[in-house]
Amino acid sequence: MKQLDSVMILCGMGFGSSFIVKTNVEKVLKEMGYEDVFVEHSDVGSAYEGVADLLICGNDLTESCEKYGPVVSLSNLFDMDELREKLEDYLKE
Repeated sequence: MKQLDSVMILCGMGFGSSFIVKTNVEKVLKEMGYEDVFVEHSDVGSAYEGVADLLICGNDLTESCEKYGPVVSLSNLFDMDELREKLEDYLKE
């Protein structure tokens, strides 16, 4: 599996949905054995290249986020199964 030190969850405003996804990401990563990953959330406008090892956002923001690093896009921000599956796929690459 890939080394992963930091994850940034991005949404339009930087609170609300990104905070909920942050909590879900922390839970899924812990289940996968990634215990020491720094997970943060923010708005897309505050992102910059290299802000994190992995960016997670909704499908509507994928294009805006790709310039900042590797992206996992979610069609449903609150679907734990989709999140788990896409994180597993990314970490196996």
